[in-house]
Amino acid sequence: MKDRDWEALKRARQAYERTLPQRGVTDAQRRVLEQRRKPGPGGPAKPKAEKKAAGPTSPVMAKSKTKKPVVPRELTMSPDHAQWIVDGRKTQTARASYRLDVRPGMVIPITVIDRRPNALRIRVVECRRCQLGDLTEEDARAEGCASLAAYRESWERFTRQTWDSRTRIVVVRFQYVA
Repeated sequence: MKDRDWEALKRARQAYERTLPQRGVTDAQRRVLEQRRKPGPGGPAKPKAEKKAAGPTSPVMAKSKTKKPVVPRELTMSPDHAQWIVDGRKTQTARASYRLDVRPGMVIPITVIDRRPNALRIRVVECRRCQLGDLTEEDARAEGCASLAAYRESWERFTRQTWDSRTRIVVVRFQYVA
């Protein structure tokens, strides 16, 4: 991407971070987001493991007492995929997570993996849950690939998982906001 594109991404990230207090994001949630972006010796900082409850507490009780982990409303992309979004070639992404908390109409940032301060913004048009085997050639083209076979190779390369048609995913169709 060009330097002016990175500057635009940096400004978009700063604008997004200024809106966090109005969205009700707590300081603890903001620290988690910042830790994930900070590069360390082995990559981004990893969240600390939670301590298991000691004593006669059953797993069901322990679950009911703890809060659900917060899933940040941002997506991470490779630099190539970020450029495809800017060029209009990529208008959809699939994630192997049913816990992705995005809804149509939301404007969310895209964080690019190369660790530069940046952010693209996209508007979610559609969000659906399905299985990998439900994806079509049209979905593969919306992902920026020439065919479903090419998308399958891309999926295996980026997720480091084998293609299992029963894998549950969330498909997010979006528009680039700039």
